[in-house]
Amino acid sequence: SLGRLGDRRSLPALRRLGTDPSAPAGDRVEAARLLARLPDDDNHAALRAMLDSPEGAVADAAAIALGDLGVDWARPRLRALVRADARDVRIRAGLALAKLGDREAVPALVEALDHATRPRDREAAIRGLGRLGDPRAFDPLVRALDDGHVRYLAARALGDLGDPRAYPVLRALLGRVKQADVRDDIARALGDLGDPRALDDLLALATDDPDLQNVGPSLVRLRAVERGRVGGVVASAGGPRPGAGFSRCAQASAGEAGERDEASCETRGRHATLPLALPPDLHPAAWLAMVRVRRVDAPDQAAAQVRFGAGSPQALDADGRWREVRLVVRGDALTGAAPEARFSMPDGVRLAIAHVLLIPLGASAPTAAKR
Repeated sequence: SLGRLGDRRSLPALRRLGTDPSAPAGDRVEAARLLARLPDDDNHAALRAMLDSPEGAVADAAAIALGDLGVDWARPRLRALVRADARDVRIRAGLALAKLGDREAVPALVEALDHATRPRDREAAIRGLGRLGDPRAFDPLVRALDDGHVRYLAARALGDLGDPRAYPVLRALLGRVKQADVRDDIARALGDLGDPRALDDLLALATDDPDLQNVGPSLVRLRAVERGRVGGVVASAGGPRPGAGFSRCAQASAGEAGERDEASCETRGRHATLPLALPPDLHPAAWLAMVRVRRVDAPDQAAAQVRFGAGSPQALDADGRWREVRLVVRGDALTGAAPEARFSMPDGVRLAIAHVLLIPLGASAPTAAKR
């Protein structure tokens, strides 16, 4: 009962229960499942011992638990279980095998899309199909786009899949979906897909959908600055400091909450500068500046002032979350041999900056961009 409540004080007793051959098989099976839900390195040895149980249900549960924990010991048994007679066993084994990056999980994950009884299993199957990058997942993921409950996950998975067939599908979906959060996930998927055809779509979203947070990172992934489609600067991990007032640049790994694995540079002191690259053939009346920033010294506070080149400073708010801030900058404010972005912060404020992108605008900035 303590284990079901997520109480880690239950772990020693659960490990003893799972490895006790005199205990009821049903209790040992549940013990294995709870050991997977309460990760601890000491659980691995107990689960490995349970793999040798003569009771098939116990050994199967231990294999699935080890897979869920990302431990490779049970891979051979999981590969057998994805072909088991019982659908529930196939699905749970497939979900576990996917966490080991094994493409033999794909048929079971596809089956989970149609037959999993728990919504979280269906969602995990979609994520797994995207991560595994197997072309067999393309059609099932496209079908999943019809379900509004998992549409955002299916869009992301199609981006992770890296299949060029996904570009027209995602582009068509973008044209008919109105919800901002789903559109943001499609913008993310277009960048993850890596297809440069999506650059025009993302540039349109930059000016037309000012609340989307994934457009900038997707432009970065598609190398929009290097391709000369936009101006700006992108943080680079391990490289030289990008300008005065920065302490270091580092790469952050993607987290469970869905953050992207992007580099950022941290400021030090009250002032920092970033040199900006401008495409030589672009001379717009104005630029839409997209600044991806978060505060790293005090996540519950805000307010840092940013200024681009010449002209009046413009204020932006930064808190502990990554935020894509949009500002309109006059074209003549970025003339000269060495245009730069200049940041001014209150005492004690430190920022992490992932990129400053400059999207060319026409003679007047669109209303959405000004907002």
